[in-house]
Amino acid sequence: MAFWDDLSEFGGGLLDDVGEGIGNLIDTATSDDSSTNAGTTQQPQQPVKDNHGNAVTRPQSQPIDKTLIYVGGGLGVALLITLVVAMKK
Repeated sequence: MAFWDDLSEFGGGLLDDVGEGIGNLIDTATSDDSSTNAGTTQQPQQPVKDNHGNAVTRPQSQPIDKTLIYVGGGLGVALLITLVVAMKK
């Protein structure tokens, strides 16, 4: 019978190991959370389609083109090196 007792208790300490109790899990799962019920909470109105029937999406942000920064930085470093070499002569 000890085998069956051990088998029935298998995994019983798992919830205690992660700091949760079965009562806490059941209370959370069965509690009334009105913020998730669309029938009782006003949801924001967002247009789904525009006047032409196209889906409305958020505009994607354009990546910043850093070419000008790289070219300017390269020219600045080249100028600095040229000045350092010219001052040493």
